[in-house]
Amino acid sequence: AVLCDFGDVDMVGQPRFEKNNPPALLEYGDSRDPKQFEFLLRESPYQKVRKGTAYPAVLFSSGDRDSRVEPAQTRKMAAAVQWATSSNRPVLLDYEREVGHGGAWARGLSAAERTRAIARQIAFLNQQLGVPEPPRK
Repeated sequence: AVLCDFGDVDMVGQPRFEKNNPPALLEYGDSRDPKQFEFLLRESPYQKVRKGTAYPAVLFSSGDRDSRVEPAQTRKMAAAVQWATSSNRPVLLDYEREVGHGGAWARGLSAAERTRAIARQIAFLNQQLGVPEPPRK
C-alpha cells in the first residue's frame, strides 16, 4: 500500500504549476530545458503510469489551499492510476478544500481535523496490509 501525501508527482508539468512552487524548478529541474527534460521524464511519477500495471492500493492526499504543490497534480495522478491499474486494489483521493501543504500537520486545522486525517491514513494502511482490529473490551 502507498500513501502519497501532497507530493510533487508531475515533474515534467511543473512549469505549468510555477505559481505554487517556484523552488521546485530549482530543486528538481525545469522541463523547458531540453537537458533537464530528459532527466525529469525518467524520474516523474505521472509520466511513468502505464495502462495494465497492477498497482498497489494507493491513497493520494491533497487540498485546495496547498501553496507548494498544485492540487491538480495529485488529482491528475489519482485519475491516471485509477484508469491504468489492472489490480482490484483501491486508488483513492483524500481531498480537503480547506487544507494546505502538510496535510494533517498543516496550520489552521483543529486537533479533531488533524486526528481524522491521520486516522483515515492509518485505517487505509491497516485495511490494505491486513492488520487485524484490536479486540474490543
